[in-house]
Amino acid sequence: MPSIGISEILIITMVIVIFVRPEDLPKFVRTVGKFYTDLQRHLLKIRRMGRDTLEDITQMDKIAAAAEAFTCETTVAAAPVDKPHPLPAGADTKAEDIPPASVKKSD
Repeated sequence: MPSIGISEILIITMVIVIFVRPEDLPKFVRTVGKFYTDLQRHLLKIRRMGRDTLEDITQMDKIAAAAEAFTCETTVAAAPVDKPHPLPAGADTKAEDIPPASVKKSD
């Protein structure tokens, strides 16, 4: 951040005294102070938003890495799929007639 020396402060003060009437000087200083305060507040909000966004991205990267590791583990650990059982002789092969494997048919 640039620093302001004594000579710059004197020049700024002289310009303000020349262009701002003495009776308007307190109002001018208050306005500049409010502007500076609002500027600092907005800059702080922007910094917080940037920090929060970076934290969110880091967290999403960790979740994606964990999901990828989980996918790799389950792919390696999965047992091979058995061949489906053949239908009994004379059975109709319509999909509606075949009960799902998880539902037991009562006699």
